[in-house]
Amino acid sequence: MSDRGSAGAAGRMQIAHILDRLMGDQRQTQVAKAAGVSVGTINRYLSWRDASRLRVSTVIAIAAACGASEDERDYLAHLVRMQDDGWWTTGNLRADSLLDPLLSFEAVADTELVYANALVPGLLQTADYAESLHREQDPGAEPAVVASRIASRLRRQTVLDGHLRLSVVLDQSVLHRTVGSAATMAAQIEHLIAMAARPAIDLRVLPLTAGAPAGSGGHFLTLDWQDDGRELSVVYVELHRRRGLYLDDPAEVEAYRSLFHDLHRRAADTTATQALLTHARSEYDA
Repeated sequence: MSDRGSAGAAGRMQIAHILDRLMGDQRQTQVAKAAGVSVGTINRYLSWRDASRLRVSTVIAIAAACGASEDERDYLAHLVRMQDDGWWTTGNLRADSLLDPLLSFEAVADTELVYANALVPGLLQTADYAESLHREQDPGAEPAVVASRIASRLRRQTVLDGHLRLSVVLDQSVLHRTVGSAATMAAQIEHLIAMAARPAIDLRVLPLTAGAPAGSGGHFLTLDWQDDGRELSVVYVELHRRRGLYLDDPAEVEAYRSLFHDLHRRAADTTATQALLTHARSEYDA
């Protein structure tokens, strides 16, 4: 396998973000000396706008000099290797890790499009819903681990108080799939109703009567942002064992964006969505 990789814009941004986080307050000269590279090389690896090819051995050396764990070094190497293909996975990266790609992408994104067909998307989950979900999915998890995951989820939601515009298509079945108690579900749906009233959030329910749109698959989202007039995008596809798949190949991004717009067209309008949410909420009073 080649020791080099040509990172796409989104993947390259993630590599730079991780190295910047790992470096913290350390001086570049100090890290360069420990890694056996020049300060210019450090600058190049920290600049995601640099289009030159990356070397796996160099990114590992820089990460090690910053005190990265073995998992973090392996993940960075994986990112560099996979960029020629325009996709990568999060591998064994912890779900609550500050290196989670979604944290860095959502921090700069202007628009996020989400299709959720099984669960309420993370940005719109209540703390009780998130806790119930984590306990059901990982019943053996220590309380401290669950608490850390919930804190990470709530921290991620702070992007909704910024400039992000969020558009969500939520499958109607999600409203009737009980996570936790009836009270948890009632509060979660009330939260959805409140969030849907925000000007920067467009929430649409895809009715069960809408059928099965071709190619909808599972949960996915697209993120778009601009940098110096350049439009950048990435797709996240939720997986089971490997946590998540990221795509920044332009053709793949456009395919998922088109799929979302088809789902959005099939979904209920805002008035009908409110009615579906209100009806689902009433079912948890029984």
